[in-house]
Formats: sequence, C-alpha cells, structure tokens
Amino acid sequence: MSELADYVNGLVTTLLLGTDRTPAPDPPSGPLAQFDADIGVDGTHQTPLQRIAAVTAARRAGWQPHPPVAPTISPTTLAASRPVATQAIAATWRQIVSDWPLLEDEWLATMVETGWLAGPELTLPLVLRHRGNVRRMTMVAVVCGPIIDVLFSEFPDLAPRRKPAAADPPELITVQALRTLLAGPPSPFIDELVDGLHRLRYNPTHRAVLEHAVATVNPATLLPLAAALDDTDRTLPSIGLAFALAELARLRHQALTELHAIPEHP
Repeated sequence: MSELADYVNGLVTTLLLGTDRTPAPDPPSGPLAQFDADIGVDGTHQTPLQRIAAVTAARRAGWQPHPPVAPTISPTTLAASRPVATQAIAATWRQIVSDWPLLEDEWLATMVETGWLAGPELTLPLVLRHRGNVRRMTMVAVVCGPIIDVLFSEFPDLAPRRKPAAADPPELITVQALRTLLAGPPSPFIDELVDGLHRLRYNPTHRAVLEHAVATVNPATLLPLAAALDDTDRTLPSIGLAFALAELARLRHQALTELHAIPEHP
C-alpha cells in the first residue's frame, strides 16, 4: 500500500476513534508536508478531516485526462448522409406527445419519408416511449439511424423485447359524412364540418371521430379549416370543440411543414 494511502487510512482511524485514543499521523514528505508547514500546523490545530481534504485536493491536482476516445459513429459520416432534426422539429414532437398523440404516427412516418435523422435530443426519448410498440419501433429505428444499434449494445434493457416488423398503423375512425371528403379539396370538408357544428349535428360527443378526421384530412385543408373554426359563433355549445379542432389542425400543419422543409445538404 502506498505511503499516501497509509496516511489517509490513519486519518480515517483517527476520525473514528478520536485524537485522544489515536493521534493523527504526520503527513508524508512532499506537497502535503509543505502544506502543513505553510499554514503553520503544529499537530493540534488542523483536524483529520481537514487533512483528508488536503489529500483529496492534492490527488485531484495530479489527475491527468485520458486520451480522447474515437466516436463510435463519425458525426461527419452521419451529417453527410442525413440532416439532423432541428430544435423546432424536436419541440413540435414534444407538443404532439403532450397534446395530440394521435398525430405521432404521421409524424414518425413523415420523418422516415423525408429522411430526417433524430439526433441525440430525440433518440433516447423516442426509444423509451416506443420500445414496447413493435410497429412504431420499426420507424424509430429508421429515424434514429445507426446510433440505435450502439445504444442497444451498450444498454440491452432498452432494446425491444420482440423484433420490430413493418405494419400499417391502425385506421382512424371518422364519421361517414366526412370520410368521403378527406382526400378532396378543402371547401367541401370545411363546409360540412363547420355547418355540422353550427347545426349541432356534431357536438362534444363526436370529439374523438372529429379529431381523427382532422388528423387524416388532406394537409391542404388544415390552415383554411383552422381559420374557419376560429370564426365559429362564440355562443355555440360546441365552441370549445371548434377551438380544439383548430388547434389540432394548426399543429399538424406546423409538423408537416417543418418535416418537409429539408435543408440543402452538401
């Protein structure tokens, strides 16, 4: 055992048994002895705890950094192949998860389609959120890129319990009158939904199916739909539902716009 380790052990013994039974040992020659001399220690004015602190400081002062470790995956290689999701994209995903999770399947599918790389800000949250969902983990694996294999090798408990397999997302159920208008131009869908709210054909009991309709309608419909819903008569019993659907339409438009705005890449 080194002289310094013996000194520290002696100080710990003194702390446990008290200076009356076990006097504190003298420091080994060198920096620690010089430290005692510099502050005028006579063996009684400095406690063993203070001396241990001095040893810790001396040890830390002598630490040397380890040589740099090469990255598992070169950032240059990743950057050369796929753009990393922006902070705005990450913030929109968090809002989707918090407020409108029914949009997340489309968000993930669009991330795959447009070629964004999740990056460190999104990789672990996506894995933790979807590791129990085989279908979504298929998309997460693509979105996160090769770093996900490194993550699973270092932390096997994060890996999905079953091998991901491709599958279609579950169909979102909408009312028949709107379903036939989902893929068409904006006006017929907007007219049907807004008129239905005004005439009370649609009310808060229809909320889930109306949300599904807005989550699947032609994206070109989203902004004019939000504007029309914002202009709904404030005295209607369904005004709260109208405002909620407008918020959903704007968030979906925002998410799709961000994901389709691919930056120029060298």
